[in-house]
Amino acid sequence: FPRSDRLTDTIDYDGIIGFLREGLPARGDIHLIETVGDLVATHVLGLSPRIAFVDVTVKKPSVLDGQGRVSVSLRRHADKATHRHAVFLAEESAREGAKL
Repeated sequence: FPRSDRLTDTIDYDGIIGFLREGLPARGDIHLIETVGDLVATHVLGLSPRIAFVDVTVKKPSVLDGQGRVSVSLRRHADKATHRHAVFLAEESAREGAKL
């Protein structure tokens, strides 16, 4: 959290949004949501040396059931760029009894 209410004490969210809208699609086809999460985390960590870690969650519709979602969550630490901890989550469908 910032130490004050000044914009200069925060992270540039425009840099994140720009990456999601332009930088990520410019990379071409990406087949895994795990890759998307890793790319976003790497980008965010590169925005400022003040960022110690980043948590990223990417969700997509399940290919097994159109009403469910599959997601991946990961945490990347700035001081340990190779450290990756991923938790894979399958969210229940809104439809009762549906299988992903």
